[in-house]
Amino acid sequence: MGVHHEHGPGSWSELPADVLVTVLEGVAVRDLCRAGAVCRWWRAAVSYVRGQHRALSRPRTPPCLLYMAAGSTTSSDDPFAATLYSITDGRSYPVPLNGASIPGDELWLGASHGWLVTVDDHAELHLVNPVTGERIDSLPSVATIEQVRRVHDDSGAIVADRYLVYPYDWSLKVLPQELDHPMWLDSHQLIKYLYIRALMSSDPSGGGDCVVVLIHWPHYQLSFARPGDAHWTWISPPQGNTECCDCGFDNDSRILYALHYNGAIHAFDLHGCPALEREVVLHPQVHQVTTRITKYLVHAPWLGCWLQVWRNMELIDPTRDDEATEWMRVYQAWILRRRS
Repeated sequence: MGVHHEHGPGSWSELPADVLVTVLEGVAVRDLCRAGAVCRWWRAAVSYVRGQHRALSRPRTPPCLLYMAAGSTTSSDDPFAATLYSITDGRSYPVPLNGASIPGDELWLGASHGWLVTVDDHAELHLVNPVTGERIDSLPSVATIEQVRRVHDDSGAIVADRYLVYPYDWSLKVLPQELDHPMWLDSHQLIKYLYIRALMSSDPSGGGDCVVVLIHWPHYQLSFARPGDAHWTWISPPQGNTECCDCGFDNDSRILYALHYNGAIHAFDLHGCPALEREVVLHPQVHQVTTRITKYLVHAPWLGCWLQVWRNMELIDPTRDDEATEWMRVYQAWILRRRS
């Protein structure tokens, strides 16, 4: 006769909460999505981990692609869901946005440390965590960018969603209004004209010194700000601080590296003295610059260097300015040691 058990074998759904949360904190995002489908108890634990432990911000989390279907609000039947594509197992997972206010994909400027940099209809920037729904609205106004000003009516009141963008002289200094005529743009025109790309130095919810860097027009220039700052800080000339196509931070998020279309890399100490002193750590690699070859800067600490990813874009429909990738190349970039 077999041994009689008073209680049946333990169920995975009966794991203690502290044990289950500890396990879920250590799994990859794709496995976290799967775990939420086991049962209601696990789904509650997954929601807690997403909301409290920044599941997409852990440094060892494999990278994923977050997207929404073109021409629609989301990529699934859920009006508050996006799609997370795992490059490690080649599968897609629906991710509830938990009520996060995220505009269409044309207004996503970049993603870093599990957060998105988004733009609303008034051309203002926000930081959004697509998994937890957390949102940070304390970035400076677009009107504090060096080249942008508010429009006022005859009584001095601000005209909503109307902006002035000032032109540059040869030294890229903003000219006073009486010396030249600015462009008059509404918020949607300003979005299309001004914004190119954005990134963050660290997780903005981690209590550290998170810096948001903006690549913007004209001339692919750089400005940066921290949540709570009163204005954007323009990384102004000397000449050569233009035509930036991508940026990255070192391990301690102190040094900003800016990649230019000619392959040069400039370094800026955002906490240094003198402030924003530029150091050329990699000289130009090409002499003829074309924006058809888009370049990306990737930190590769496992190789002890940085990578430059060059992507050549081919115009396939001139009437719609549609482009397709023709080829991609990856180069190792060995930058010079910074001065002590």
